[in-house]
Amino acid sequence: TRVMVGYEVLGHESVTTPAGTFADCIKIGMIYSSPEYASTMILTGESAWWFARNIGLVKYETAHGSGVLLEAGIEGINIP
Repeated sequence: TRVMVGYEVLGHESVTTPAGTFADCIKIGMIYSSPEYASTMILTGESAWWFARNIGLVKYETAHGSGVLLEAGIEGINIP
């Protein structure tokens, strides 16, 4: 199955998770689709990731073509 994927840096923004608010996160967007399944929207959707400086990924969202939204965010930080 062939899947087309496109990524884009969408900018900087603050994001809030259960671990707190993170300022100036880099937001990366992704759009993916499969021409073979376009009519069923099985492999069609959009995702976004937020990365905080010196921490990494703090939040993730994805919306599938079927309308399902998945979201995850960090709950805490443990810096040794």
